Amino acid sequence: RAIIDEHTKSNIGDDNNLKNRLTQREWMHLKILANLVEDKRREALIDIMALLHVCPGDALAMHCGLELAHSLGDARAAMKVGGNAAAYWTERSQLGLMHAPGYFIGSSMIALGLSSVGGMGNAVAERLAVVALNKDADHTGGLASYALAHVFESEGRSSEGNSALVGPDGVGNVEGCGYLFFDSKLMGIGARFALDRDGLDVKKTVTRVYDSSFSRVLSYHYVADSPHSARSILKRVPGNERSGMRGVANTIMGKFNLFGSSTTPVEGSQEDDSGDKSSTKGVDTNSSSEPYSTEDVLTWLPPTPQLLTDATLLLLRMTISGFINGDDNRWHALRRAWKVLIESPDMSQFKDEFGGPVSMLKSMPLAYAASSLLLEESGESTNQTNQILSLCGKMMRLGRLARDEYDETFDDGAWQDMARNIYQLEQSTGAWDLDTRAFFERLICHVACMSDDYDTICLARAVCSESITLRSNSPEIWWRYGVVLDKLGDHEAAENARSTSISLGRGEGGKFG
Repeated sequence: RAIIDEHTKSNIGDDNNLKNRLTQREWMHLKILANLVEDKRREALIDIMALLHVCPGDALAMHCGLELAHSLGDARAAMKVGGNAAAYWTERSQLGLMHAPGYFIGSSMIALGLSSVGGMGNAVAERLAVVALNKDADHTGGLASYALAHVFESEGRSSEGNSALVGPDGVGNVEGCGYLFFDSKLMGIGARFALDRDGLDVKKTVTRVYDSSFSRVLSYHYVADSPHSARSILKRVPGNERSGMRGVANTIMGKFNLFGSSTTPVEGSQEDDSGDKSSTKGVDTNSSSEPYSTEDVLTWLPPTPQLLTDATLLLLRMTISGFINGDDNRWHALRRAWKVLIESPDMSQFKDEFGGPVSMLKSMPLAYAASSLLLEESGESTNQTNQILSLCGKMMRLGRLARDEYDETFDDGAWQDMARNIYQLEQSTGAWDLDTRAFFERLICHVACMSDDYDTICLARAVCSESITLRSNSPEIWWRYGVVLDKLGDHEAAENARSTSISLGRGEGGKFG
């Protein structure tokens, strides 16, 4: 930042001025980097949108802009990022350059930007994403699937979303994009689609997805109480990439003593499949003398705020569906992960206007809101959203030790007030529709049903009616509508809603809940 400020104020005609020796694109990249280092995400996003007006073919800037728009929860900005570059990439296809390196990556990012708002650009976004998957799935599988997820969710197309992300024909596009936990993110979204379509039928599938995509990350890092060193846990192979061939080979070698005796356990050979346990079995504790590899440094990262946010959204959905309860071990592990992340020095390295530390999470609204469900510390801020969600987490006892932490109980009036507060938050949110719409709507209906208050349940019915109008193909919304109608005493309409839900899911004879 000091270098940029110095050369910006210096004489424009000076040959030593760095700004004169760099292209406009290079200079803008430096400014964007300086803003990111200082956690000025909004300023960096503005610079990126200005850069894309001049250099619409800058795929790096476009990707960075989409990431910033997502972390800030600004769907409109994401649509502008995709729209600024859309004309340039469209011209390339008309000139016969569709097979140029990187073309389908760029078109996939445009599809993601257009689909982020939901409804407005879905048709164009779906077409771009499908073409990218058909032509270059090896390089664009993750991005294109992510764009399609926004389209399917906004239109209630749960079956297609399930097929595109966790189904046999779509999971291959997701497994290959594991950098920065992007595969975990997509698998979590796919699990939510599976819940929308099949309900209780996919309890084991969704639990397996959570354990393989999120619990393994919390287990190999600092969240699980592990006696092993950080290096040993760092070098552990993820559960969904572990090869059985290596275990068989090591067993044979040890049995015949071909290379001398060895007491080193095989990685993953003793791992418990349950996500409730601490996944530290089978870790090679004798590898501390091995040097770090480039892969260790670049791929084995601590849980990021985005990863923990996705884990919180999926775990909350599993709790509302009745798969687990609030004192499940997964909630305890996730709560500790949030706490360690927020208390780490890297997350509070900036100062506010009064000189006090500021958490980087405050520039990530959705992550900050998700952490508030589990941490009371976040709810002590002046942010109304965090205060409401922190109290909601208390009332649902998420990650709390049943009666050890507090003996506070909540009456129907508290649940009634909570439902109204969450409804106001849902109306004012500006985050991406894929993340927040389902998050708040299910929370409103769950809290309203807990209150047993007529006016509050009518509020939940209004939310469900709006969702059915916009996403009439979603089995989950119809089932939720039936539950609310049952609470209101309209049993015939509730039965019709449940029948519609089953028909849209796996058909008659299926089971939902």
